[in-house]
Amino acid sequence: MTTCLNFTLYSEKRFFSWLQTDLGRLSKLCHRLAGPHFSIEIIQMAEERQRAFHDGVMATPAILVEMPDGRRRKLGGFEETEKFLNGLDRNLLQNNPDPCPALVL
Repeated sequence: MTTCLNFTLYSEKRFFSWLQTDLGRLSKLCHRLAGPHFSIEIIQMAEERQRAFHDGVMATPAILVEMPDGRRRKLGGFEETEKFLNGLDRNLLQNNPDPCPALVL
């Protein structure tokens, strides 16, 4: 079984740099703290307002995570995500040698 943290990044479509800034920041953070055991789905809030409402997202950037057991958790921004990853049980991820897909657009 693949142990993978599936992140959803909600972002506004400001300028092209949003992709580089928000995605780059989340990717670096996840790679540093979770290794290859994560995937990221990018949602542009303006294009998927109903989904954002369903997920409880009111402002961007916002990050949600789906745990290996299927539970979804709204983390908030980058600082909250870093706290979450720092507190994560490393054994959960390190026992799995298989990496997860890196990016879903």
